[in-house]
Amino acid sequence: MIDSDTMKNLQSLSKLKLNEEEEASLASQLQQIIQYFEVLAGYDTVDTDMNAALKPESLRPDESAASLPRKTIESFAVAMQDGHFVVPRILEKHTGRDDG
Repeated sequence: MIDSDTMKNLQSLSKLKLNEEEEASLASQLQQIIQYFEVLAGYDTVDTDMNAALKPESLRPDESAASLPRKTIESFAVAMQDGHFVVPRILEKHTGRDDG
């Protein structure tokens, strides 16, 4: 069962702020995902060819196609700078020095 402490930890790690209703919904969904993995863990895969899907004949043909126009892609961005997407920093800047 996903408890309140686990949900608080997940929110902190993911930088999410959920209200009680959203938290309950997410906890329920996570519990369903965990239960599904428990079902999958019960399957015997000892004699399964794990590379079966990687055989060349099972892959789709590699065909090039036109991409979306740049203006369309840029219209999806919250912010652009010098032709690049601007995203919030999620990791602290590493100086390469050991100050400890």
